Amino acid sequence: MTTPSNSATAQPVAADLDAETKARITELIEEDEGATNKLGGWLGRALIWAAVLSSLFHLYCAAAGAPPFGLAPIVPTYILRPLHVAIVMALVFLYFPMAHRFRHRVTWWDALCALASIFVVLYIVFVDKVIPSGDDFGERAILPTRLDFAVGCVFIALLLEATRRATGWIMPAVSLVFIAYALAGRHLPQPWTHKGYDADRLVGHLYQTLEGVYGTTVDVSSSLIILF
Repeated sequence: MTTPSNSATAQPVAADLDAETKARITELIEEDEGATNKLGGWLGRALIWAAVLSSLFHLYCAAAGAPPFGLAPIVPTYILRPLHVAIVMALVFLYFPMAHRFRHRVTWWDALCALASIFVVLYIVFVDKVIPSGDDFGERAILPTRLDFAVGCVFIALLLEATRRATGWIMPAVSLVFIAYALAGRHLPQPWTHKGYDADRLVGHLYQTLEGVYGTTVDVSSSLIILF
C-alpha cells in the first residue's frame, strides 16, 4: 500500500532535480560561450534567415570557380574577408546582449551597432567610387584620409565590443594592451622600446590592409571554418 504513494512522491522530486540540472548545464554553457538572446516572432525568424543566407553566401564563395560553378563570378578576397567579419559582427550584436539584463530583446543600440558593422564594409567597397581620392583604399593605408581614419576607429571599437559580447573581456583586454604597446612603444625602456606607430598608420594597417584584422585568421575563418 505504501509503495505507490512513495513512487508518486518521488516523481516530482526527480523532475525538480532534472530541471535544476538543466538550468545548471545551461548556466555553465552560457559562462563558456556567452549568453545569447532567445528571440521569437518575426525578428527571430528574420535572424534565422539572415544566418541561413550568410551560410549560403559562404558556400557560394567556396564553390565559385569550381565545377559545376565554373562560370560563377568569384568574390575577391578584399571583399570577402571584410564582408565575412561584418556579417559575423552584425549577428553577434543581435544575438549577444550588451549585458545580462538586456537579454531576449534587441535594443536600439544593438541594431545601431549591427548597421554600423555593415556600413564599415560598404565604406571599404564603395568609398573610392563615391569619393575618388586618387589612390585605392588599400594603397593609402600608410596615410589614410581623415574619413578613413574615423571609420577605421569605429570599426575597431565595434570589433572589440563584439568580441567582448561573444567571448568576454580577456580577448579585448589583450588586444587593447597590444594596441597601447604599438602606440606607446617609443616611450618604453629597453628591451621593450620600439620606434612606435602613429595612430593613423596603425588604424590604416588594421582596417585597410589584408595583414591586420583581415589577415590569415579571417582568411581561414571565411573560407574553411565557416563551411563547418
